[in-house]
Amino acid sequence: MKKIIFITLLLSFFCVLFVGKIFAYWEWTPETGKWTNPKYYVGETSSEQWTIATNIYKTEDYETALREFQKVLEYFPTSQEAPEAQFMIGDCQEKLGLPYEACQSYQKVITNFPSTNRFKEIIEIQKKIADYFYNKKSEDMSIKEKAKGIFSISNWEKAANVYRMAIENYPYYEKADEIQFRIADCYMKLGKYEIARVEFEKIPLQYPDSIWIEEAEYLKSVCWLNESMKFPNSEQLFENTIKGFEEFINKYPRSEFIEPAKAELKKLNDRKGERIYVIAKFYEKNQDPNAARIYYLQIIEQFPDSIWAEYSKSRLNNILESKLPRPEGRGI
Repeated sequence: MKKIIFITLLLSFFCVLFVGKIFAYWEWTPETGKWTNPKYYVGETSSEQWTIATNIYKTEDYETALREFQKVLEYFPTSQEAPEAQFMIGDCQEKLGLPYEACQSYQKVITNFPSTNRFKEIIEIQKKIADYFYNKKSEDMSIKEKAKGIFSISNWEKAANVYRMAIENYPYYEKADEIQFRIADCYMKLGKYEIARVEFEKIPLQYPDSIWIEEAEYLKSVCWLNESMKFPNSEQLFENTIKGFEEFINKYPRSEFIEPAKAELKKLNDRKGERIYVIAKFYEKNQDPNAARIYYLQIIEQFPDSIWAEYSKSRLNNILESKLPRPEGRGI
């Protein structure tokens, strides 16, 4: 008997808890005279649903507001409130600390509702968020953000993607040249040098009066350099790198980047001199002094101040001495 009473009380206890939980999700709404579950309730009109969403937004419950604005698009996609609801989804995501997702939501306003009067505002927001990712350093990230970053795209890639959204939305935006420069710089920081170089090349072509051209031209040469270092056996990349720095030095002799450009060119010429010297030594070793002489002279002519020019002069003297007739009376 006691066991039956205990089980009955226990079941009654759980029933009370269960019923309490159920009713916790339901609210009485005097306007409709009904019990409703706010999570699943949808306004009878787009205007009513918009009012529900905006009222919750004002309480700063952005997670719930986000869900309510999404209902406007889901149930009233062609309503006059739909474009604003899409914009507010992005706004809520920003406030919830989801800037990349917010940018994608803002982009949908332009893509799905091209007549929106928030066009310029969205471009500015996209640039602001892209700048945030572009300037965000790893040491400024929380442990949670760093851990999440292992499984997601980097901040530079996010910045490049969002910058591209902005520039494709509005090619004649007054800061379009800066945005294009940052797109290229992001790819450079990601180690995607070929893509970065192509992006840098767009600046003088598309924005001939831009203040970013000089630096873009220098960094384009640096991209060639980094590409050639990744593929050291590519003669074409090596020659393009030398050509890039030579053109930059000739075009911008007073540039703030002139000294590092000259330093890199000197290193490249030293490497080229060494390569030619190895070829010359190969011919000399294989008993072809005439071919060796051509390459040694090339080094002396093209790289007169290099150590390889000194070595080449010494080897040429050895070749010359080996061709001189030996004095009579000496052994063979």
